[in-house]
Amino acid sequence: MAQPTRILCLHGFCSTASHLEGGLKALQKRMAKASPPIELHFLQAPLALPIPEDTRQKAAASGRSLEDFQRYSWWDASDDGKEYRGWKESVAYVQDHMKKSGPFHGILGFSQGAVMASVMCASSPIESDLRFALLIGGFPPRDTELQKLMKESPALQKLNSLHIIGEGDDLVKPEWSKKLTEMFHSPSVLLHPGGHYIPTSRSYCDQIIDFVEQNESSKL
Repeated sequence: MAQPTRILCLHGFCSTASHLEGGLKALQKRMAKASPPIELHFLQAPLALPIPEDTRQKAAASGRSLEDFQRYSWWDASDDGKEYRGWKESVAYVQDHMKKSGPFHGILGFSQGAVMASVMCASSPIESDLRFALLIGGFPPRDTELQKLMKESPALQKLNSLHIIGEGDDLVKPEWSKKLTEMFHSPSVLLHPGGHYIPTSRSYCDQIIDFVEQNESSKL
């Protein structure tokens, strides 16, 4: 039996791995029927965000655990957005997970997770298991050190990427997402008319699966 194609999935800012998994259920079901099957594996960001006081009161009133309300991030951005505090620790965290739980043949990211996935691609050695990236609602990093890394990375010149962009996205403007495509040597773009979410209708799922199947055997 052919070995599955394994994809590591990174959630967005102020979210969780389980939330992203819920948003990808339809895609996950169709991927499981591919040949070879495609598996999605979800990783939670290491930076726990402060829980607002009103949320704490809501948790206490409902008798639920605070963990039910905990959200996570891949870094802490400065007020001007030009410094991503903690990004290096997050890279090491993801690299450690990939080493211990891999191999992973692809990486998927949504929103801030798409930026993190791009950073992981840029940080990958040439002889990496990574073959492709799926970047949904992403944008280029504003951190100056990361901009330099992305610009100079040889890995991004060899890694195929699919950028999924909502033409009605008010949170991450389509033109921002299109600037991220310019950092990859051979980007494919999948547009949908909606906003800042993951399109999971059958036609979009099939196009995403087609991209994975076309790139699952390529390597850096």
